[in-house]
Amino acid sequence: MLLCYVININCRRSDSLTKLEEKSIRFKGYLCLINIFSFSLAGYFFLRHNSYCEPGIYSLFALFEYIVVLTNMGFHMTAYWDFHGRWISFSWSTGLYFSQN
Repeated sequence: MLLCYVININCRRSDSLTKLEEKSIRFKGYLCLINIFSFSLAGYFFLRHNSYCEPGIYSLFALFEYIVVLTNMGFHMTAYWDFHGRWISFSWSTGLYFSQN
């Protein structure tokens, strides 16, 4: 996730981005940060639960685990903005090709 975000930031020219691509990169950054933060907290609460078995700590682990999953799904759903108006088609004469509207 982080590698995908870094590649998008460093390898694309900012003057050639559409508004949807800019929106996609911005959301990728937010979702990546939230995902890393939630993953860290989930790991912390998991270790704390296993060490001390305090009440409610496993529920916090589960909450942050759900946030990790949801931010991962959201990150991958930004591909809709990356490929908006583009098609992958197949022709017997040319094979697979990429086209835009």
